[in-house]
Amino acid sequence: MQTPKDYTRKLLLDTAREAFLRKGFKAVSMREISKLSGVSLSNIYNYYPCKDDLLAVVLHPLLEAMNGMLHNHNRDE
Repeated sequence: MQTPKDYTRKLLLDTAREAFLRKGFKAVSMREISKLSGVSLSNIYNYYPCKDDLLAVVLHPLLEAMNGMLHNHNRDE
């Protein structure tokens, strides 16, 4: 069973990812993420100190996948 904090963290990431894809990073505010997710603005900052930190976590899986592809591409085999 997922804890409420895990649920909130995933909700924020999913909401931010969707908003960033739809409108672009610069056009989305933390206030908008709060409104879309239903998580209070002050509570969001308990999980992510700033929007840049939230973006880094949203992009982490993509960057890991790209690093894996580059590693495989540059192998000697």
